[in-house]
Amino acid sequence: MKKILLSILLIGAAAFSLQSCDDDDNDIFDKSAAVRIDDAVAETKALLVSSPNGWMMHYYTGREYTGGGFTMFVKFDGSKAHASSDIVADVNMVSTSSYDVIKDQGPVLTFNTYNEILHFLAQPYQGDVDGEEGDYEFIVQKITDDAIYLKGKRFGNKFVMTRVPESLNWADYLTELKKVDEATAFLYLLQRGDQVVDSLIIDRDAHNIQFASQTETTPYYYVPGGIEIHTPITAVDGTSVSSLHLVDASSSKYTDQTGTVEFVKCEDDGFNMDITQFAGEWTMTYTNMNRRTVSDKILFETYDEYIGKQSHTVLRGTFSYTGPARAGIGPDADLEDAAGDYNLFLMYDIRTGKLQFSHYSTSADPTEKFDYLIFVGASLDSEGYFNFGQVQFAYQKSTGNLVIDGSNNGFAYLNTYIDEEGDDGLALRFYGLNINGLKRVNK
Repeated sequence: MKKILLSILLIGAAAFSLQSCDDDDNDIFDKSAAVRIDDAVAETKALLVSSPNGWMMHYYTGREYTGGGFTMFVKFDGSKAHASSDIVADVNMVSTSSYDVIKDQGPVLTFNTYNEILHFLAQPYQGDVDGEEGDYEFIVQKITDDAIYLKGKRFGNKFVMTRVPESLNWADYLTELKKVDEATAFLYLLQRGDQVVDSLIIDRDAHNIQFASQTETTPYYYVPGGIEIHTPITAVDGTSVSSLHLVDASSSKYTDQTGTVEFVKCEDDGFNMDITQFAGEWTMTYTNMNRRTVSDKILFETYDEYIGKQSHTVLRGTFSYTGPARAGIGPDADLEDAAGDYNLFLMYDIRTGKLQFSHYSTSADPTEKFDYLIFVGASLDSEGYFNFGQVQFAYQKSTGNLVIDGSNNGFAYLNTYIDEEGDDGLALRFYGLNINGLKRVNK
């Protein structure tokens, strides 16, 4: 009987507790969760359109901030978003698309039609479905009158959009950022007296930064007169840097946020080279598949990596090949003419000061026999087998030419194929050996 009475008392107490919680909830929230989300969506929409000159956002790519940082301006009207950014060379470029604020577990800002600027860093690539790991849908975490706190829905990076003053001109601001970028070098020295303590590496294409003693990069974005670093970086001697101030554009000299630590551009040959100096016509002499010495032309042009933004480290090349190719695998395969213009890329490695042909070419085969071409370095061992790496060059200041640097002294075009049985394979198309380097064609 006592047990029954105790059970009744416990049930009554639980019911009273539930009723009390319900009363407390009604005291705290006078609206249901669904209504509160509707109100938050409406409030966010109203705030977005309330800024006549739009909002500025520092946009980070890469899961857990492993990519780069970029500046974006976005203006919202009733249904359209208008965006500008320093990811493009044209400071006056504005890309327009639709947007909306939708309901999820809270308000979500989504750019729901393609925007050339806002979607560029979020689009996938062949063989890389995540691309630059950028977001185009953002969870609205908090709003104030002058700021909107966002979180990327897919990759989780956090962003803050701040109200842009009406007096600020987007193009003028982006021009100031462009000036800083143009004055920035790739490699800086941190010195204590005559001793180099560490080196600072700035990847101007990817917008990330690191000390040479570190293994991971950190994103940065430009501000007028300098660089803001997402997470402070630390040199081997313990020097912590959270921002850089451009002291002198002509010498590319920077100081840290305190103004007491100086970073001086490395002047050693091979480092801090301007990739555009290698644009133009070159010849490459090598041995072709008929064991004949030939000279073929390569025309290098600047490469637009980010929606018309010229790359600081990559040139696109057109290689005018005149030799034969094998139609299949093995030395007994038939030789046939493979003359045509093939795309390749010359890449400048800011960490080594060397230039090299990229492994990859996005160009279709001009002979229309293969769909996908890969350009790799090749050399023959003592038994006549190919070894593959990269064709690497060093700049020869005395002649202005590029000379072979490293063991791989030739090239080969490879491509994947499917045979009659449906099996994947790797076919050697053509190769060249004994490259001495690239010689500039005098104009």
